[in-house]
Amino acid sequence: MRVLHRVVIALAVASISCGGGGGDKTTSPSATNNDGTGGMMTTPYSVGVFDNEFTPASLTVAIGTTVTWNFHGSYSAHNVTLDNGSGTSGDMMTGAYTRTFNVAGTYPYRCSIHGAAMTGTIIGQ
Repeated sequence: MRVLHRVVIALAVASISCGGGGGDKTTSPSATNNDGTGGMMTTPYSVGVFDNEFTPASLTVAIGTTVTWNFHGSYSAHNVTLDNGSGTSGDMMTGAYTRTFNVAGTYPYRCSIHGAAMTGTIIGQ
């Protein structure tokens, strides 16, 4: 009985120390893969694709910058579709999509599955 009691306590402590789900929506640089982003490294030029939102919703970058959208495994597929028709990631639940912005301008984009509820903007300058 004493052994069973110790096992239950050990499992409870392990469960508490692992924390709950949800994770943060970090898009800042990270030196390790334990930043709550599902194991994906993030950079100043990355956008998180979460349940019905892009984080950050707006990102300003220098011309020639490559932006990475990291898909964080939500309950449904999402995509990145540029409003000007110049690119799309295709529907994804996990993984990444990259695009380099070589011309100055404002590039609105959306998830074509979720429409106006899920939009973002890249500003190249």
